[in-house]
Amino acid sequence: MKYDSRMGISYDTLFYSALCFNFDKFKKDYLEKHGVTEEDFSLYYHLKESISTPPPELYPFFYCDLLKPCFLSKRHFYDFRFGQEDFIPFLSRMETDPSFKQSVFEYYVGPFTGTPTWENIELVKQILQIDADRELILQLINLLTSFESVLQTLLSFLKKTYYAVVDLYAQNKAYIQNLVHDYKTDEFFDALLLQEPFKHFHKNKKCSLAISLLNISIILQKGTFETGYKFIFGCKCFLSFDRLDFCRKIPPQELCEALGNPIKHSILLQLKDKEATATQLSDILMYSRQTVNRHLLWLYHNWLISYSKTKGTGPEVYYQLNPNFVSLIKKGFTKYIELFETESIGEKREDQEEAIDNTNS
Repeated sequence: MKYDSRMGISYDTLFYSALCFNFDKFKKDYLEKHGVTEEDFSLYYHLKESISTPPPELYPFFYCDLLKPCFLSKRHFYDFRFGQEDFIPFLSRMETDPSFKQSVFEYYVGPFTGTPTWENIELVKQILQIDADRELILQLINLLTSFESVLQTLLSFLKKTYYAVVDLYAQNKAYIQNLVHDYKTDEFFDALLLQEPFKHFHKNKKCSLAISLLNISIILQKGTFETGYKFIFGCKCFLSFDRLDFCRKIPPQELCEALGNPIKHSILLQLKDKEATATQLSDILMYSRQTVNRHLLWLYHNWLISYSKTKGTGPEVYYQLNPNFVSLIKKGFTKYIELFETESIGEKREDQEEAIDNTNS
């Protein structure tokens, strides 16, 4: 397996902006869930010293709620020609794509009639109903009136970021080579094959890998049958693989919280026999999508549920009950219950009667 830096560089170019716009969410999630320390953000801080902060009008391209990737990450996954191009040709194709503007708005509101302009009143209404923060809604409205100028701002900013990331990779060449050496071990691929996104993955000589310096928790990307497999590894990938033992390590108290919380419990019951999106669950359970999303995020991070697929132009993420969770947690949960196990009333009565009989005899 060869190392191809182009995927990692292009991914980190986009991921830098996603981090800038969503840093507090990412940092909290990484520190709590992925064994990340403050020191692990040093390369991100280093880039911030050499790159200006992305302007607020670019927010719709990089907004992320941790349950699905930002718009440009999704676009990159499907459109970047891994092993065939650098990031600049990808930007050029994005600039000349006549469907690009339409796809940005469809990512947030789904299919709509008419064109994405300020005069499209129905589209404006759909944007105003998005379950997201106010800044995103304001910037989406702004895109309707000034898309071409914002697009040029986006392309200019990404080009500057790309060259800064290229320099970052050159400065960390020795560190990257050490990571590549680790990732080429048999143990790594044994662990990789156990990951849900790679259940149909088979290593061969044509495979390439890329390293992400900014993406410190693991994000695995799998391509399609037509494009072949695409994958990129965060630099704390091995620590994330330790979570294969996740079910045995979840405190039983947290499991009780999940099963006892009425919203989490209802979500798990709905996902027991069928997959569903946050929107579908919101409609069924009569809670806001934001509320459902919050509980889905908790359940996902604690591995009670998993992604099953994405569908549509949005696209919407479908969730399912983690098929391995119940069987793996059962033993630990049983031990937890045994802590509170005492003799039943019947057993106590039998012991008392036996003691009386012994006394009488």
